Amino acid sequence: MNSLYRAVKEAKLAAIKYNSEIVICSLQAKALACLDKDGDSKYWNQGWIVFVDENSNKLFDEDEYLIRTERFNEKQCDLLWNRGGYLSYHSFGVLKGGRAGSFKVNCGNLQTQLVINWIGRIRRKD
Repeated sequence: MNSLYRAVKEAKLAAIKYNSEIVICSLQAKALACLDKDGDSKYWNQGWIVFVDENSNKLFDEDEYLIRTERFNEKQCDLLWNRGGYLSYHSFGVLKGGRAGSFKVNCGNLQTQLVINWIGRIRRKD
């Protein structure tokens, strides 16, 4: 959760720094690409990728700048984003499309939640 928390904060700052749209999306199992560009997949169990989305297509293209990628390998855990397969920040650091929501991690009896409001601020809720 700490890694995901840092990735979301870094994406917000990168949007302002690069004056560009920044996307965080669920990662494909065997490729450095978004699992679902249409945002239907709520499971992020493979990990995530953060990048500058120059053409706003929600796909990581080889000429775009990769900010961070993380693998999530917990076999007994589920990582879910209740708003689908991606979230993105406007160039001024607010979430695009009002996609506020929460990430939930379920590891047996242990449950943790990261809540992101519409302006892109993140907080942990246990």
